[in-house]
Amino acid sequence: MISESVMTQKSRHYNITNKHKKITIITNSNNRIYYAHPIQTYNTAIESSDLRFLNGKGKLTNPRSLDIGSDMFSYVRIVKDHDCVWFRGNSIGVVLEVLSALAFRKNVYSLETKKAITEQQITVMVEIFNSFYYKDNDIRRFKAMFPEYYSNFKKLTGDEL
Repeated sequence: MISESVMTQKSRHYNITNKHKKITIITNSNNRIYYAHPIQTYNTAIESSDLRFLNGKGKLTNPRSLDIGSDMFSYVRIVKDHDCVWFRGNSIGVVLEVLSALAFRKNVYSLETKKAITEQQITVMVEIFNSFYYKDNDIRRFKAMFPEYYSNFKKLTGDEL
């Protein structure tokens, strides 16, 4: 959620500005997109609809197709390597992926609104995260794995360890 617009060869990038809060979806075939969504939507009409929408917007990673186990931080590592995250829902896994993406300074978009994540959506996700039984463990793991982004994560969640 940083500053200005930048033109590249094949795409237009508009980041959110504090003054304008205006955004245009990045459309670059080299753009790496992570599709965060609850396991309950895997192999459903909702997932199919989301995939149709995301098709052609860049190189898409669907966590359903990854064979990396159930450790959420395996997915967070993958989020870090992407340019943006499109999300649906607010399961604890999606919440951790989205908050991590924000800490990594990635662009995050809602599939429900087809717009950039709002402050209200972030607030709800932080509340969900902070009510999670294992949040202290997740905070410690984030701090150990991504120390250079921990202060961003701490600002989002309001927690310190």
